Amino acid sequence: MIEYHITSWLRSALSYRGTVLPRVLLRVAMLPLITALLITFAGGWVQQLNLNALGHTLIGGALGFVLVFRNNASYDRYWEGRKHWGGIVNATRNLARAARSYGGDLGALVPALCAFPHALKRQLRREDPRGDLVAHLGAAGTARALHHPNPALVVNLMMSEWLHAATRAGAVSPEQGLRIEALIAELMDHQGACERILNTPVPFAHAIHVRQLLLLYLVTLPLVLIPVLGWTSLFVISVLGLGMLGIEEAGIEIEDPFGHDPNDLPLNRICDVICRDVHALVTLQDASPGADSGASASGRAGAGEGAPLSPCDESVAPHPRTHTLAPLQ
Repeated sequence: MIEYHITSWLRSALSYRGTVLPRVLLRVAMLPLITALLITFAGGWVQQLNLNALGHTLIGGALGFVLVFRNNASYDRYWEGRKHWGGIVNATRNLARAARSYGGDLGALVPALCAFPHALKRQLRREDPRGDLVAHLGAAGTARALHHPNPALVVNLMMSEWLHAATRAGAVSPEQGLRIEALIAELMDHQGACERILNTPVPFAHAIHVRQLLLLYLVTLPLVLIPVLGWTSLFVISVLGLGMLGIEEAGIEIEDPFGHDPNDLPLNRICDVICRDVHALVTLQDASPGADSGASASGRAGAGEGAPLSPCDESVAPHPRTHTLAPLQ
């Protein structure tokens, strides 16, 4: 995800990295080239053809509506993915908090809490999760998770196994166990929702029809512009092509929000925030009468006081009009 200042209008307007320009410039350049060839080798025929602009006016209106619908569908997928990852952050925090308050020893739960978002991230990107799992689960836990085609599910199972052991040992009451299990199940619900977004692209017929209609409109547009504008039509067709092709490409850019593209969700940062919060909660000293100052100091030490702030440290509030990664939820 690219951070930018909404108030820096000119700077953002002149941006290149992270925009759709690298993907559409070649297609846009073909339009004035086609127009120049028509003027040079078939200018007289185009003048005699004198194609009426009404058809392109009607098609242009319908095409604009379809492009907006296409972009809205893509942004819905992007925002839904962000909401589910926010749900993973919240469920993980609540799970760690409840387990810390009622479950006592978190030694076996913390590695699973940190491994789950990393495993899910790799699965959504269709990458090997081995490196991330080893860092949190060790060799034995990683081997067990990778033995299953859905490693994140195995990590989720490890959380339930910890809860089962804590309940049998009497560390967690049955009532609290049900509440904690509901949070574990919530993580799996968010995983299923993310997989649904990934595995259900925009229907082929709809996506292709938009491209076919856009191609037909732009390729035949010079036949309407040349008799009226002449060589000026090269500039006009370039601007129209950049606008329409760019809008379509922007929708394609955010259709799959889980990848490595500049505008995809910052999953690496989200996973780091989850691990940071879980570990800080584990090292937080219990509150006790007359020890408020000591607990406060211990909590600050557990949170890493004195250490350099990480890029995803949310204790530093961003500028209120800066588009950045807000406190994750």
